[in-house]
Amino acid sequence: MKELRFISRLNLTASGKVRRFSIVAYTGGLLRVDGFEFPVVVDLAGLQANASVPIILDHKPTTDTTVGQTSEIQNDGRRLVLKGPVTGQSKQVLDVLAQADKGYQWQASIGCSVESQQHVPGGGRVTVNCQSFTGPIIVARSSVLCETSVLPVGADSSTQVNLAAAAALKGNLKMTFSEWLESLGIDEAMMTPEGTAIMQKQFELIQAPAEAGVPANPAAAASVVLDLRASRAADFTRIAQIEALGTKHPHITAAGIANGWSPAETELHMLRASQRGPTPSNRMTGNGGGPDATQVLCASFALNAGGSQSFLAKQFGDTVVDAASRIEARGATIRTVMDHVLRAAGMHSPSNRITDAYIRAAFEASRKLEASAMSTVSLPGILGNSANKLMLEGFAMVKTTWQEFCAIGNLSDLKEATRYRMITGGEFEEVGPGGHIKHLNLTDEETYTNQAKTYASMLTLTRTSIINDDMGAFETLPKSIGRKGNVKLEKMVYTKLLSNAGDFFSSGNSNKLTGANSVLDIGALSDAEQLFLTSVDGNGDPIMITPEIMLLPPALSVTGNALVKDTQVVAIGVGNSAVVTPNGNPHAGKFAAIVTPWLQNANLTNYSALGWYLIARAQGSSGLMEVGFLNGQQSPTIETGELDFSQLGIALRGYWDFGVAFQDGRYGVFNVGA
Repeated sequence: MKELRFISRLNLTASGKVRRFSIVAYTGGLLRVDGFEFPVVVDLAGLQANASVPIILDHKPTTDTTVGQTSEIQNDGRRLVLKGPVTGQSKQVLDVLAQADKGYQWQASIGCSVESQQHVPGGGRVTVNCQSFTGPIIVARSSVLCETSVLPVGADSSTQVNLAAAAALKGNLKMTFSEWLESLGIDEAMMTPEGTAIMQKQFELIQAPAEAGVPANPAAAASVVLDLRASRAADFTRIAQIEALGTKHPHITAAGIANGWSPAETELHMLRASQRGPTPSNRMTGNGGGPDATQVLCASFALNAGGSQSFLAKQFGDTVVDAASRIEARGATIRTVMDHVLRAAGMHSPSNRITDAYIRAAFEASRKLEASAMSTVSLPGILGNSANKLMLEGFAMVKTTWQEFCAIGNLSDLKEATRYRMITGGEFEEVGPGGHIKHLNLTDEETYTNQAKTYASMLTLTRTSIINDDMGAFETLPKSIGRKGNVKLEKMVYTKLLSNAGDFFSSGNSNKLTGANSVLDIGALSDAEQLFLTSVDGNGDPIMITPEIMLLPPALSVTGNALVKDTQVVAIGVGNSAVVTPNGNPHAGKFAAIVTPWLQNANLTNYSALGWYLIARAQGSSGLMEVGFLNGQQSPTIETGELDFSQLGIALRGYWDFGVAFQDGRYGVFNVGA
């Protein structure tokens, strides 16, 4: 994954009672980006972003450099616009706003992480963001918007950023205390009584002079700010001392922080709990050089969500799964994961139970960690890691057959790809006395096309499931996505096979038998084998490929298995009506009978309970059909993320890019069966 940063211009204007920003961050064109050899185009169709993207100063993710976060992201495939409130109140932020009010033109640097990219060579053309570009360029096909920074230099003439300043209080038009707190980005419901009293005093000092038409007393306001800072510093010290007491009683630690207990009071509660007996804890901590704590948490969560220990050991490794199975780490839940993320971000649970405020705090902590780029811990990361393992287990539970006869190909993008196979003319010839060797001739080429398309589904872990810490719901969702993905690929292969597009199977192609002689029995199997083995290449020579598979619908399962397993066939009838059949079965042990319900599934066009196929297994990159995967990804990808602003919950989406195509008709014979 590679980081990408590009610059946009920042303009500051005044309007409204709450200061806001509006950034036209990107208009879809070429970018000159440090670290990239060629100009870059960010594909807006593949750009992802959380609902709240941090706005910071100079790419420094600290409290004092936080300007605000987005409340609205507009991406219409042509340009990217970011909007939201300015919540920062530090001296650094106020300096930026003051200079903006005096007319200084600030700029913004947009930071993305590039997950996949396409190189367009010189002379090549590509259409991105409704614009046409000529190579050499790099197209960032999949990227994630991480953060946006305000900077004093650097500009892109096609972009701009506006910060709207709060309007002065005039006449009877004034903010309430709650509105003022909201403009500062403070949640009034989360404030302590002491903090509320201090902020109320500051509000009154600012408000009273404005009502009287006289300037505010800056010294008094500064005194209030100092009081607030001292109060916050004292509370941070109290919290740090409580956390230093140990990790054996995380619930007591959280209660002490939330209820304002002193360190001494908290320690007393812990001593009493220790006398009653040990309190189980799912907190993930370091273990002196052992496996990574976050990986152990992911494995514990997946185990608790119904993943099998043997399967997860193949995914995480035996050491991680062994650690996740120990009593101190066992049974991780949604709450355990959220607590882990809150601690990693240096934040604290606002409640001893899962509430709406708790869920929002966990997502805020996750966004903070992702923006910092200093930690691999995030809520989508942990849940997504666990979900992927559960998805793969559900994926593996579906027994598919396409691998038996399809070649596997790699597709570099989602455009239609033309595949070429050269045909050689001539043959090995005797070398004469002069030692001259004749060339083989590339007389022609065979082509076929394949195109990867995206198949996806999405499920939601609702607010109710999160509050109830419902692990059963999390077990069901990823496994369902994995199963559905595998079923979809199997269905697409047989949809293509039965479609017989372009008369792929036909008498003219010497790979189709019809009529009574195609009804499955020893004679029809012998005819199909003979037709297969007498196929020739472009030189008229035998193709030297041997059929190995009988592909059958369920209706022919018994007959097909008898033909390939029974060593003896009994003739039926007497006298002139007797069928002349040898006592031995000439096809015993020759083929593998593979039965699939898709051949006679009524949802597919041209389904049949009588049609069957004699097929050779794929050899390298050649076979009867090709299944092409985008960038070689042979299983679905599952991702987790926060729902949109109007909902509380976690979304799980699974997607998979693949294409199915006919390849070489000489690898199979279709028998109509009637």
